[in-house]
Amino acid sequence: MKNKHIEAASHKAAQSTKDQAIIDGLSEIYHDDSGQLIDVKTLNIRKQRGLVFWLISGLVALVVMIFAYFGLQQLLKHGLDTDAVTLNLSLDHQPVAAEEFFLLVNYKNDNQLEITNAELHLTYPDEFIFLDSSPAASTNNNTWSLGSLPAGAEGQLKIKAKLVSELGKSSLVFGTLRYQLQGFSTEYKKSADLNIGLSDLGLDISIINPDSVLVAEKQKIIVKYRARSKYLDNFRLVLEPTDANNLEFISDVQKNTDLTLIKPWVWQVNNITDKEQELIIYYKLIDKITPKQHFDFKFSYLLASSSPAILNPSGEDIEISRPTERFYFFKEQSIDLEVVKNSLNLLLLINGSDKDQSIDFGQTLNYSISYNNKGETPLADLSFTVALDSDLLDWSTLKDKNHGLVKDNTITWSATQIKELSSLAKGAGGSIDFSLKLKEAGTSVTSDQVRSYAQFQVGSNDDLASLVKIIKDREASSSSKNATPVESALVALTDNNKSNVIINKVNSDFQVAQSILYFNEDNVPVGAGPLPLEVDKDTSLRVYWQLKNTFHDLEAVRVAVKLPEYASWQDKLSVSAGSLHYDANSRQVIWELPKFAKALGLASADFSLNFKPSSKDRNKIIVLLPACEASATDSLTKGIIKQFSLPKTSKLEDDKIVKSVNLDAASGLVK
Repeated sequence: MKNKHIEAASHKAAQSTKDQAIIDGLSEIYHDDSGQLIDVKTLNIRKQRGLVFWLISGLVALVVMIFAYFGLQQLLKHGLDTDAVTLNLSLDHQPVAAEEFFLLVNYKNDNQLEITNAELHLTYPDEFIFLDSSPAASTNNNTWSLGSLPAGAEGQLKIKAKLVSELGKSSLVFGTLRYQLQGFSTEYKKSADLNIGLSDLGLDISIINPDSVLVAEKQKIIVKYRARSKYLDNFRLVLEPTDANNLEFISDVQKNTDLTLIKPWVWQVNNITDKEQELIIYYKLIDKITPKQHFDFKFSYLLASSSPAILNPSGEDIEISRPTERFYFFKEQSIDLEVVKNSLNLLLLINGSDKDQSIDFGQTLNYSISYNNKGETPLADLSFTVALDSDLLDWSTLKDKNHGLVKDNTITWSATQIKELSSLAKGAGGSIDFSLKLKEAGTSVTSDQVRSYAQFQVGSNDDLASLVKIIKDREASSSSKNATPVESALVALTDNNKSNVIINKVNSDFQVAQSILYFNEDNVPVGAGPLPLEVDKDTSLRVYWQLKNTFHDLEAVRVAVKLPEYASWQDKLSVSAGSLHYDANSRQVIWELPKFAKALGLASADFSLNFKPSSKDRNKIIVLLPACEASATDSLTKGIIKQFSLPKTSKLEDDKIVKSVNLDAASGLVK
């Protein structure tokens, strides 16, 4: 037993010596990168891999690559696509000028990845007034640092603001959201924009001025204004005349204490209310340099704010704040006044107005020529001529108590007709009145307007009517290059002696007719029931409306009639154009046409009504239908035309069959 132990120990020692020899041999061969011998004891001895191993490894690698590809596609779709981030701009409501509203900026991260370093930047138009925001802006009231947004996260920015601009102007707000995707360094962005505009100014402004201005005479322009909302509570008016050196600004005196004259031609208006107020502008034109005097009226809203504190070098405040002013433009209007230079103030009025206005066929035009000697000496042998350029006038209707001389669409008055014109004293004046009617609708005419003006002449040797004819011919000429010096001087002279010009555009020949029948023109009954009408019995009759229009296109055409208490609607109707209905609340039958082109010429509508007289109507002629009222807006003149039909009675005035056959019914007496 002892020998076996000794033998085993010897064998082990011999094997150890052999292994060490092998290791020493390998160490002689293998070195590390630094030249040092490698401890071969630490070497991993790999077994050779077989074919199956490599096939399995390749299959696994392919699967990994496929999953990586599809994963990358999903990442590109939901992580790297900028459309996966949404940005939307909207308003809480459409504002009135200077009304506070909220601009809402909504954003959302639809990526599967978190976005980081998100920053929102907004660009405002000049007319946009920033007031506040929630959350507060990081920089300059237009930049917000949003930080990180997890996948699916969303948020909203609310900006309180005002908008002051011209009505109808579109103002663009532009937003940009910049961000990065988690794990990526590339910066991406999402943009959105919003056009905003005003629903209303909330302020009514009108400018009242004469059409002409007399040189060296005190003139005035009235600006009337009224608030319809509480938001646009002040404005600054800057009046910009052409050639201000030719104008004398007259010291400003206003009844309104809320008006402040900043400097000549510039006013500040505060505390605007719903009561109409006015600003009166007084001035004089020094000389006639151009035929027209032009004025530009510019209105802007004043917003006062505070500027940041001003610091001295030591860092201490030397001024806490100071007010700054900014003006937001919202309205501009221009006027042109005809310049008149003479010693005689001459003004033409038609129907009490010196302004252009629309007129109707058959209407009477009442003319008045007002004159006043503004010179330093009397005017001898004074004469006046009025020119009426049109073939629309019916000269057979002329009414002139002074009996002026009529020639070539002109009327002339001199001392022969008005003795006071032989010598008009300094400061003296008067007026010449006459009237003319327009021709009736349907008359063949070539004009669609009447152009009227007056002239005066001092001296008895000139035929003023001939003078006016020269002027008219010159105005009709396309060129004045061939004018003789005498003609040129004559025209210049008479331009200075010319009144304001009034142009009256004639409205279309719109007409309405109403008839009511039991039998139509073909002797076919369109009514039913007893005839003549009887107490407590129903009689049905047909009403026919016809519209005529051939001169201008019309808009907003409306025909209406109110039914009497004994009439009722039967809902049997027909129209060639537009729509017809019965309003039970107002008891009106209404026919409406949004458009009525002159090419259409005629339009018609008809409907049935039921009539049931009561005992109080016995042995009376009753009004079946009062006069219907027709109204329309002329597309060219913008004038509103109103026409009325004749009322219709139980006599059935338009029914030829009843009138010729049934004399009892034709009497119209209710049985």
